[in-house]
Amino acid sequence: MAEDLTVVWESAAQGAVTVPPLPVQDRDDLLTLRPDEMEQLTQYLCATGRNIGRLPPKPVWWVVTQAPRGALSRLVVRCWIGLCRSWAFEWGWEGRALNALVPPADGGLGPWLGLLQGLPPGVTTGQVLGASLGLPEPRSLLAPPRPVRTVLVTGAARGQGRAHAYYWAERGSHLILVDRARPLATVPYPLASEADLAATADGVRARGGTVEVVTLDARERAHLEQALAASRAAREGIDLVIANAGVFVFGSYRQLSWAQWYDAVSINLMGPWTTLAAARPYLPAGSRAVIIGSTAGLRGIAHLGAYALAKHGAVALALALSQELEAAGIGVAWLSPTGVDTPLLGNQAAYDLFAGGAGGTRQHLLDGLQAQHLLPRALLDPAEVAGATGALVAEVPPLTGVGIAVDLGFVHG
Repeated sequence: MAEDLTVVWESAAQGAVTVPPLPVQDRDDLLTLRPDEMEQLTQYLCATGRNIGRLPPKPVWWVVTQAPRGALSRLVVRCWIGLCRSWAFEWGWEGRALNALVPPADGGLGPWLGLLQGLPPGVTTGQVLGASLGLPEPRSLLAPPRPVRTVLVTGAARGQGRAHAYYWAERGSHLILVDRARPLATVPYPLASEADLAATADGVRARGGTVEVVTLDARERAHLEQALAASRAAREGIDLVIANAGVFVFGSYRQLSWAQWYDAVSINLMGPWTTLAAARPYLPAGSRAVIIGSTAGLRGIAHLGAYALAKHGAVALALALSQELEAAGIGVAWLSPTGVDTPLLGNQAAYDLFAGGAGGTRQHLLDGLQAQHLLPRALLDPAEVAGATGALVAEVPPLTGVGIAVDLGFVHG
C-alpha cells in the first residue's frame, strides 16, 4: 500500500483508503496561514496525491477524505476532486476506477462504507460521493430501516424494472409490479406487453418471491391509488418504492412534437411524483424510495433535450422529497445509470440515433457509448443497476438525499 494512506476496507475487487488529516489547523480565514503552514500544506497535497496514484492496481479504489468543515478543508477537498477525476481519465482504459468519498461533516463513515461495499465493482469512476459542496448534503435518518418485505416497482415488465424485481424476489420480498404494458405512439420503439409483465411475475415466483401485478400507466395516480388501497400487502406497509418507469424519446429540438415532449416529461418526471404521491399513505417510518434517473440527468446531451430535462428534474425531485419526507423517517435516494442493455436501447431507432441516420446497427450503439465512457465498457447489465439500488437502501444507519451515478465514467468523460 502506498505510504501515508490508511486502508479502511479491502476486498478482492475493490477497497477504500483514507488520506491523513490536514497537517495544519482548519480555518475559514485563509489569509491567516503562515508561510510554514503553506509549505506543510503544499507538501501534504503533493505527497498524498502522488501516493494515491501509486495505489495497487485494484479495479476500484475509493479515496475517503475527511469531512470538510472550514474553508481550508473545503479547498483541500476540491483539490481531491480534481485529482480523483484526473486519475480516473488515466486509469479508465486500464479498467481501473477511482472515486472520491467525502462524508458529511456531521456523519461517520459507517453507512457510507456499507454503500460502497454493496455497489457492484467497476460501475462508476471519477465520481464524488457524499458531501457535494453545493447540493444539500445526504443525511442519516433517525428512523431505523425496515426489513424490505414489500417492494413497489414501476416499469416492471422488462429491462431494469425486471432486474429490480428479480433482485428483491431473490431476497424473499413481495413485489407489487406496475407497468403500462401497451404501446405508446410517441415512443420510437415497442414498449413492454402484458406477456412481458406476466413473464416478470413468473420470474419473481421462480426466485422465491411473491407477486401481484398492476397494469396501468405510472402517470395514472387515481388508478394507482385504487390498486394500492385494494392491496393487502400495501396496506400493511410498503418498505421500498423503486420509481423506474421511463421512456426514451429523442430528436432535435426542432423535430420533437408537443406530444413527444409531453410524454417524455410526464412519464420520466411526473411518473415518479405520481408514484410516490400514491404510495405515500403506505410508507411507514424507515421505508425508502429510489428514483431511477439517467446520466442524461446529470449533463446535457444533444438530441436528448426532453429526456434530459425530465431526468434532471427527477434528481431534483429526489432531493426535494428527501427533505420533505425526512421528518416522517422516510428516505429518498436517486440512481443515475448510463446506457443499460435493455430494449430501451436495443432497438432500431436507438441504433439509427447513434449511427447518425438510417441503417444503424447494434455496433453503432456500442461504439458510440464506449467512446463516451472512461471505463472500457459500453453498457451496464440490468442486474448491476439493481445491485446498485440495493446498495443504496442497505446502509445502517439509513441515508437520505443520497444518489449515485453508475456511469462507467460517462459523466466525467
